[in-house]
Amino acid sequence: MFRSVLINKILNPIQSHPLTDILSVGYIDSDETIKKFHTIQEDVYLEFGNSLLRCSSVNQYDKLRMKIVNQIQRFPLL
Repeated sequence: MFRSVLINKILNPIQSHPLTDILSVGYIDSDETIKKFHTIQEDVYLEFGNSLLRCSSVNQYDKLRMKIVNQIQRFPLL
């Protein structure tokens, strides 16, 4: 029962709103003459209306974790 509640928490925003944006997170390398954006490939965010679905790779990319979040997670500076 608990698992179905979690699944419904993810499915409800997806079913009730169209996909409005795909957000890739990363950082800008400003040490170079030309600034370069580097993606952090472990996470991508899908926006459905006002809801963000965070999709994260787990265990060296063999599993996918999905979670509804309020905002994009900030990563510490390298």
